Amino acid sequence: MFHSQRHIHSPASMNAAERASFGPCIGHMMELLEQATGCERIYLTAFGESFPHLHAHLIPRYPDKPETHAWGIADHYRGTADKSIPMADPAECKAVSDKLIALLAANPPPPIPAVSAKL
Repeated sequence: MFHSQRHIHSPASMNAAERASFGPCIGHMMELLEQATGCERIYLTAFGESFPHLHAHLIPRYPDKPETHAWGIADHYRGTADKSIPMADPAECKAVSDKLIALLAANPPPPIPAVSAKL
């Protein structure tokens, strides 16, 4: 599983070992999140503006919820932040979280690959 032992600003700041584990770990988590939510795809964003370290956000895209489509996500985020749009239902969030935890227990992330010193 990907876990940086230091603060990094973006994937560009990763060392070879971190880069080798980041892609497989993110891909695995995206696959499990699709299973847990039933969404049609997952968006991956990383802003890193609030804190000087990488936060990768996995955001489900649902065909019947336009607020989850492409840049609509940013508008939706701003709307929940200023309370003009209601936050997600906590019970629904817990149900997805519980599904994801069960999927992870049954399908742990891939092991960190060996990295050549030449990278």
